[in-house]
Amino acid sequence: MPPPVELYIYYRVQACDAAALREAVRAAQRGLMDNHPGLQARLLVRCPAPGAASADPDEATWMETYTHCGGLPAELHERIESALRALPGMPAARHVEAFVPCA
Repeated sequence: MPPPVELYIYYRVQACDAAALREAVRAAQRGLMDNHPGLQARLLVRCPAPGAASADPDEATWMETYTHCGGLPAELHERIESALRALPGMPAARHVEAFVPCA
């Protein structure tokens, strides 16, 4: 069995769009988890590193994470991307990366 893949998608969100987009992302994630038992999804926001200058109050970096005990086959990966990319207010510039545990 191949190692479980973890999907990380990050992007910048303008403060004026954050409240509506946060609710839309969380609703989409709940729908994906309901339709794909075993899928785990989270929404994170970057916090400044200790000692770093304050973050830009008008913009934040968000990260969605997705894992599944059975792995993330290409079909599920594409469903995740399609569902979230289609949300109103979702930034076009989204960085998608996949990771597996170190051996």
